[in-house]
Amino acid sequence: PIPVETTLILEVVAMDGVRRMQPFIVKPGIIKTNDAIQGVALKGVDDKFEWDFLNSVMEEGSALDYSDSISSGIVLSRTLTSLLDLSLGDAVRMYFIQNNNIRARRFTLQGVFNSHFPEFDEKMAFVDMRHLSKLNGWDEGQISGYEVMLSDFDKMDAAASEIAMKTSQYVG
Repeated sequence: PIPVETTLILEVVAMDGVRRMQPFIVKPGIIKTNDAIQGVALKGVDDKFEWDFLNSVMEEGSALDYSDSISSGIVLSRTLTSLLDLSLGDAVRMYFIQNNNIRARRFTLQGVFNSHFPEFDEKMAFVDMRHLSKLNGWDEGQISGYEVMLSDFDKMDAAASEIAMKTSQYVG
């Protein structure tokens, strides 16, 4: 894990061409149903996650609901729900292998998206990042990384160089 660095976030968001920077946690897991099994990359996001893109390709249901203490919802692609024969509201059983132990979690299918990007749709699932933090045994404020959104795609190379310089100050 890496720590959330509020100062770094403020510095990066203040850069020309950067629109947003948001933390995430990624953890591999296995979805198992009575008839199928599929490996996925769970992307844990917080209540400030920008759902604009996924909302634009949401076919059923909605983004995660953070009104509870920890959302038990999961957002999957149409590809995965078809493969696993899952419907909105179904229980989604997830398994994680950690230190030679199998840990299980139960989520409820809350949203179904279709990005039409096969590699993304075949592997990505979205959950409340607090589940993944607990599974990993991480402290609050520890994450896998940051996602940076640009307001000007033409400034990507310059932004990447400047972000690399800024983040090097925080590597210790």
